[in-house]
Parts: sequence; C-alpha cells; structure tokens
Amino acid sequence: MCVLPKATRSRSGAGAPAAKRAKLDASALNTPKETSASSSPLRTIDIVLSLDARALPKPFKNSSSYSTPKAVKKLKQIAAIEKALDLPVDFPTYWNIEAPPSFKPAKKYCDVTGLEAPYTDPKSGLRFHNSDVYQFIRTLEPHHVQSYLSLRDAAVKL
Repeated sequence: MCVLPKATRSRSGAGAPAAKRAKLDASALNTPKETSASSSPLRTIDIVLSLDARALPKPFKNSSSYSTPKAVKKLKQIAAIEKALDLPVDFPTYWNIEAPPSFKPAKKYCDVTGLEAPYTDPKSGLRFHNSDVYQFIRTLEPHHVQSYLSLRDAAVKL
C-alpha cells in the first residue's frame, strides 16, 4: 500500500484554514456566468453539428469498391435485342444453341399421377409411382390402358 504525504492527502479546501476557505468561496462567486440568450442557441447548433454522423469518416464503407447492381434483363428483352441484331447464322444466341445429347438416362414418369415412376406394370406396360397407383392400374379396362399409353406415344394395338 502506498502512503502519500500529508499535503497530498488533504482535499482542497477541506483541511485549509478559514481565511483560505473564504478566499476560495469568494473566487467561486466572482466567476462570470454566461446567461446571454444569444450564446445558448449557438452552442446548441455547434453541438448538433458536432454530433452529425454524415461528417464523420466511415472506415467501414469503401465507396470506391461499391457499385450499383447491374440491371437484369428479361428473356423477352434479350430475344428482342438478338432479333434486331444482324448476326451470322452460325453465331450462338439463346435461340440456336445446340447441345449434345445427355449422358444421363431420360427420367420415367408415372402415366397416371405424373410423379417419377420407378416401376412398370409388366402386363399393361404402364409406368406407376407406388402400390396404390398399381392397384388402380389393375382395375383399368384395356381401352383405358391404351388411352394412357397413347398419351406418351407408347400405344400398342391389341
């Protein structure tokens, strides 16, 4: 523990003699106080301007690297622009891009529900999604089966 000398331990005016205390009180009474109405609004304006956040530097915002987002063009706009351009026939555009055939097998869909069909009925050739659809297929008459098959161009005349 640090012990300070007596002179630094006493508070100003608390342990001072009465003459010194009276002198300190008189000097406190003689200090000029600003009561003019004209200086008060200026001080308020100065305070408001000093608190304005727009004037402060913003290190987190790098305005040189920020740019407005690019405008998105709809497909109709792109098509209209491409039609207006005089491009060679073999130039690739949205309308004439040719892609090679896919290496993935084509997906098979249920003839009744339109969901993916992992199963095929061996008797009728209809594709189905689950056992409920299979039970429905078993109740179909042959001409209904033919109409389902004709929808996907797999109809066989019996």
